[in-house]
Amino acid sequence: MADMKRAKPKLKRARAGGRPFGPDNPGKRFEKGCKPGPGRPPLPPGFRDAIDTMEPEALAKIRAIITAPDHRDALQAAEYVLNQKHGKPTQRTELGGIPGGSPIRTETEDESIAAFKRMIKGPA
Repeated sequence: MADMKRAKPKLKRARAGGRPFGPDNPGKRFEKGCKPGPGRPPLPPGFRDAIDTMEPEALAKIRAIITAPDHRDALQAAEYVLNQKHGKPTQRTELGGIPGGSPIRTETEDESIAAFKRMIKGPA
């Protein structure tokens, strides 16, 4: 008996075509072949061809804006080109409390319930 390992119960495998989350899929994972939604709608016919024909003109306009001496949108156009080429830079955010103070305080569920009860009760 000492060498017997405790066997894990085998989960019933989810059936194909079933719901992504449900009693027949206890692992809470999407089944193979079961998409979470309909996805992106297809592009209208001829859309890509139209974009391809307009691309050289659009690039020429962006180039003209960037190279213009005092164009008001030059910086924005340059940022757009760089973001398209290299991706948008990550924006860093620092979460903290009051400067020089303690960190952000979070409430537990019990504290939230107690605060809610105090609000309902009103001033003493």
